[in-house]
Amino acid sequence: MRLAQWLKAAVMLATLVGLAPAWALDPTRNIAQYTHTRWTSAEDGAPDFILSLAQGRDGYLWIGARDGLFRFDGISFERISPARPRDDRTAVSALMVARDGTVWVGYSSGGIETYRGGKLRDAGVPNARAYVISFAQTADGAIWTELGGVFPHLMRYQNGGWRQVGASWGLPQEHPIDILAARDGTLWLTTLQSVYSLPRGTNRFRKATVIPIGHAALSEDAAGQIWLTDAGGTRAVAPRRLGRFLYPTPPAPRAVGTLFDRDGNLWGITGPEGIFRVLTPDAAGESSSAAAAARVSVIRESDGLTSNLSPAVLEDHEGNIWVGTALGLDRFRDAHVAVEPLLSHIPAWGDVLLGASDGSVYVGGADRIYRIRPRGMPDVVLDKGGDTEALCEGPDGVIWMVTARRLVRFHDNRRTDLPRPSSEMGFNDCAVDRHGALWLTDSGGLYRQKGTGWTFQALLGGDGTRARKTLIAKRDGSLLVSVTTGSLRRIDFPRQTEIGRARPLRDLRTMYEGSDGVLLGGGFGLARLRGESVRLLDAEQVPAVAGLTGISQTPDGETWLMGRRGITRVLTAELDRAFDDPSRPLNPQIFDSRDGLPAYNVREGKRDVVRGGDGRLWFATAAGTVWIDPTRLRRNPIPPPVTVSALRANGVIHRDPTRVTLPSGTTSIEIAFSALSLSIPERVLVRYQLEGAEKHWQNPGLRRQAFYTNLGPGTYRFRVIARNNDGVWNRDGATLEFTIPPTFLQSNWFMLLTILALCALLWIAYSLRLRQVTAGVRAALEARLAERERIARELHDTLLQSFQGLVLRFQAVADRIPPDQPLRPVVEQALDRADAALIEGRDRVRELRTVSGDLAKAITDVAEEMAAHSTTRFALTVEGHPRELHPMVHDEVENVAAEAIRNAFQHARARRIEAILSYRSGELRFDLHDDGVGLPAGLAAGDAPTGHFGLTGMRERALRVGGALTISSRKNAGTEVVLSIPAGAAYVPSYDRRRWSAFLNRWLGSAR
Repeated sequence: MRLAQWLKAAVMLATLVGLAPAWALDPTRNIAQYTHTRWTSAEDGAPDFILSLAQGRDGYLWIGARDGLFRFDGISFERISPARPRDDRTAVSALMVARDGTVWVGYSSGGIETYRGGKLRDAGVPNARAYVISFAQTADGAIWTELGGVFPHLMRYQNGGWRQVGASWGLPQEHPIDILAARDGTLWLTTLQSVYSLPRGTNRFRKATVIPIGHAALSEDAAGQIWLTDAGGTRAVAPRRLGRFLYPTPPAPRAVGTLFDRDGNLWGITGPEGIFRVLTPDAAGESSSAAAAARVSVIRESDGLTSNLSPAVLEDHEGNIWVGTALGLDRFRDAHVAVEPLLSHIPAWGDVLLGASDGSVYVGGADRIYRIRPRGMPDVVLDKGGDTEALCEGPDGVIWMVTARRLVRFHDNRRTDLPRPSSEMGFNDCAVDRHGALWLTDSGGLYRQKGTGWTFQALLGGDGTRARKTLIAKRDGSLLVSVTTGSLRRIDFPRQTEIGRARPLRDLRTMYEGSDGVLLGGGFGLARLRGESVRLLDAEQVPAVAGLTGISQTPDGETWLMGRRGITRVLTAELDRAFDDPSRPLNPQIFDSRDGLPAYNVREGKRDVVRGGDGRLWFATAAGTVWIDPTRLRRNPIPPPVTVSALRANGVIHRDPTRVTLPSGTTSIEIAFSALSLSIPERVLVRYQLEGAEKHWQNPGLRRQAFYTNLGPGTYRFRVIARNNDGVWNRDGATLEFTIPPTFLQSNWFMLLTILALCALLWIAYSLRLRQVTAGVRAALEARLAERERIARELHDTLLQSFQGLVLRFQAVADRIPPDQPLRPVVEQALDRADAALIEGRDRVRELRTVSGDLAKAITDVAEEMAAHSTTRFALTVEGHPRELHPMVHDEVENVAAEAIRNAFQHARARRIEAILSYRSGELRFDLHDDGVGLPAGLAAGDAPTGHFGLTGMRERALRVGGALTISSRKNAGTEVVLSIPAGAAYVPSYDRRRWSAFLNRWLGSAR
């Protein structure tokens, strides 16, 4: 369709927004020398029947096809669904990217939509059923569209509204063909009958004098000249100078579209005959029809195009040419490596190369030899000689050509045939020494020219094996030849010197005399020979030098290698440093199939790299001879635009997202992203990281999706950065921030409620355990108390009563003894003592049944009794409100306190003893501290001396009532005794607490 205008507008837009081209297509090359990449609908998933192309500001290639709208990042095709449901006629017939980045989409079934912010929206154009032909945007920002099948056929969109442009603007009712918005603001359009222009700021079209022939396409060159391409060819609409011959471009009977690339070449579609290129056309035309035709080239399906039916053509931001066809998508880009198509006769073992001193390059092929002058094309200088075996040059500039059937001396364009020595396996190499003698090598040895005859010298391996011999002539006139698979021989006729034995080099294939020694290449890698010293770069350590078959150096300080990995360029200074220090890394640039290299080195190659006088480097490969022009190796300076194209979660796709809030409970997502460098997307390096879930950058290779599972609630930040094919980073990259709100079960409120519930359960469990422990202690105390009461009753009912009966009997006996008898006072005195013992026994029985309620007074009484015979001062402090204690606890605390006080008074030699009795809510605590000498080592830990049970008894008393006794002491720093008893075991419960405890016990029991 009519695409050239808005395609060029997209290119100009790229310039306006700063996307300068990485490189342009080399106009000196024919189309066949470009790197051609194809994506077919059958094999690569390309859209079927492409009708229109455009490139967005973000770098995406937008594709309008019969099946709808797609975008392409160089790796995968993504379909974009229309804004409103459509029938089967969803073909996108027109595309344009406006200066604000909006993508305008026109449908063949009618209607226009715009894409921005990840969504397609209906543009609300009148005549919604009219076929959309093309778009254009003029300098004032207005959007113009051509519609088919209606009148007026031209629509203008500005300030949010559409306006029909017809007869009132000077446009007749003619069938529209193409539209172009020129850089000066003029709008141009063609119909089947006329060409019209609308200058900027006017509302009246002017009819041009040129008359189109059939379907006519419009384009604008860099100078602002408008060009017309129709069935009569290509010409300027208003040429500044008149020429006689137009450019005979093929007609386009079905669809039109042309554009000028940034090098000034005109590209166009032909409809059913592929695409064409006019090499830098001149607005004045050409002086002859042959000259005009020579500038036109056509590429068709037979040349590799996916289809001859090619309705769309586009130049992207990086200078690549894209063609949309009926069967797929094609890309043409300027390859670093150019295949020379004229060198098509390739011998079985590959071409033989020679870089001559006059700047010419000789290429020996199958049955012919070519000479390529600087910036020239290959010319045949010898044929009918069979496969070329060797080429070399003498000091006098004579070129020697050795073929399977001939030996030719070539000088001043004259060929002289000389007798050729016979060789069973053919010759490997040739060289000319300082004396002008020609030397030849084969697998058996050396041949030296002597007059019209030859001498032979065998050069077999140490085991008698035959091997290919490589031979070069050095600048000093001596020769170097490989003798075996591990050594060299220097020949300065008639002297010969063996060198290189100290460091054998396996499979030596090629030799080159550089500026600082002789470079040797082969299966071992790369070596440098200085004098008789050899230094090696091993192929296992430096893969770029593996399997070398060619070496050359340039005056610009570069070393070029042909090897197993392809063509390698490295700085000579870096190479020299690596020879001196093999641990220093090289930074090689590798050229392979992505750079246009059709094949790698020749299996039997020996000099597969030569340099011509024009600076081009020529390389022999298994698929033919290719060349590289180092002066046109332009680096791609454009950091690859990076986008996050989609976020998929819970079956919903969010396109071009920047900030998204996902549904609560989302755990798995898929993020699609793109690094939009379309020249060599396979070499684009991508890194991504999800902040909040990953600590390191991820390398996905060619994959352009990231998958995450088991995500929790929170805010995440996804970052992606990329590096283009020449190592230029876009470190700002693209960012997507998304939030996953928590569900109720993941919320802070739920966490708080869970924590509270857990605390309540822990408290209940603790209370239950505490009550179990307290109940056990209390049961033990009650049992001991009951036992005491039983003993008291037994003592009262038996022993004391019996003792009382005995006293009464003795009293009766005493009453019978006369008062004046000496025995009477003794008996009465005994009875008095018996009464006192009986009273004391009753007191002891009473003590077994009851306990004094004033624990503090009992402790103070003990201390005062001890203080009566000591200078040590004692003080007791009572904290809290005294509470009723369990009788056994009261008894045991009093005994422990008494023992601690007696120990302090008797053994501590303290000046002051302080005691604290604390009635706390959670415990009953007794603390005693003195400032004495402290306990002996180990005694505080429980190591009591034999026969001493005071401290041990204190601990046992504490354990019996469920308490804990802690004794700590430091030498000359006193001793501290702490007795702690849980409240549940120490205190007698109050009425309310007893009632609550009963309820809790019943509730816990029912819960169990």
